[in-house]
Formats: sequence, C-alpha cells, structure tokens
Amino acid sequence: DNPAENAARTASGGSELGFLALFLHRFAPPAGVETNESYFARGFDSSVGPARRLEIDGTALFRFEDPSRVDSRFVYRWIRHGIEAHFDGADDTAMERWLELYLTAPAPSPAETPELEALLVPIDGFAYANAPNLDALERAVVEAFGDVAHSIHKLADEGGSVGSLVLVDPLVELSLDDAVTAFAEAAGTSIDPRDLTVIEGVPVVRHDEQSVIFQIWVTDGVVAILVVETPEPEAITAELLRGWEQLDTAT
Repeated sequence: DNPAENAARTASGGSELGFLALFLHRFAPPAGVETNESYFARGFDSSVGPARRLEIDGTALFRFEDPSRVDSRFVYRWIRHGIEAHFDGADDTAMERWLELYLTAPAPSPAETPELEALLVPIDGFAYANAPNLDALERAVVEAFGDVAHSIHKLADEGGSVGSLVLVDPLVELSLDDAVTAFAEAAGTSIDPRDLTVIEGVPVVRHDEQSVIFQIWVTDGVVAILVVETPEPEAITAELLRGWEQLDTAT
C-alpha cells in the first residue's frame, strides 16, 4: 500500500511491487532441487549472471538479475513444500522486505494448524511436498479421527516421492492402541498394535504390507503416521522425533 515501493509497471499501465506466480507440481519434486541453482536458472540466457542465494525462515531462494528487463530486473525463485514460486519486480530492496513477511508467515494447508506445520522439521536427504491429491488417505484419516486438524504431506528423497507423513491432532488424547485400531479400520488394513519397537524412547508400531511400511506413534497428543516404501523408515522416524525434541527444548 506504499505507492513509492510499486516500482514495476504492469502491462495495463499500472504499477506493482512485483509479480508472484506459484506452481503446484503434479509429483513431489525430488529432495535437493530446492537448493539447486541450475534448476532455477532454466529459461535465462547468458546475459543473466550467477544467482545470489538467500535463506528466509529455512527456505532457500535464488535471486537473478537481468538488467535488460526494467520491470522484471530482479527474479526470485524457490520451492517450499513442493510449491514452486517465481517472483519478479524492479526494486530488490522492497521485494526482499515483502519476501521476509511472506515466507515467515504461517502457511498451513486447509486442515492444518501452525502447530502441526511446525512439526515438519527438516529430515536429512528428504523434502516435504503438499499433497492435495491424496484423497483416499485423507478420507481414511477423517473417518478414523473425525473432522479434526490434520496434516498430510508427501515425503521425497532425491529420486522423488517415497511416501507420506500424516499428523493428526485429535480432539481427545488417544492411546497408541486406539490410534492404530482406528486408522487400520478406516484404511481397510490389518495392523497389530502389539508389533512395537522403541525409537528415541517412543513406542512405535510398525506394519509391513507388500511394498508399503506403516509406522504409527503418538507423542504430545499428536498421532503420527508414516507411510513409506523405503525399507528402513526407522531412520526417518528417529530424525523426526529428535527434531520434535529440539522444538520442545526451544519452547
């Protein structure tokens, strides 16, 4: 709302701070793409030099400069939770002030809360992606736990999607047995809550079904369901739990 910062002219003759375009990938982008400069440099010719890398609230951005395009001189590109972004304009100082506000604001999915989003802690070698098309899994979650706050994200390694992470904040605190039983019935699978292992001090139920592995646990009232194709999901679960412990310590 500050006209002095709207330095870019639009095609219709108006002015703007910048132009933002968001792209939802049909498949989860592989882990590592979000920090790969050559990926974001596609489409630029030789007149555009190397990017300047920034990081805002854990999101890596690449800033490109093209002096030949006055109103789109500065271009910022990034990927966050599988959503690819392109932001261009004429004044990088004003644009970066806006980016600080935009990328530090909570951006939960429709059924998600900022508290659940905060549990998407970094996992070495993996990346999260929004999952608006996992309808069957979401139906099972709602049937099992009711219309409560929940988070569903694809999990990708450097080869692409390997599964999903579900986080549920039920209205009442559930035991691990009750959470496993409710989800198994809703998902149409048979999971024995007695198939327990302990990871980072937390009881975790593991169920192998053909090429898919389920791991389910409850911590601080949140039900977590990891559904993956990787043969060793325990390492993922352990890193999640360590990250959550650090969040608890920080607060």
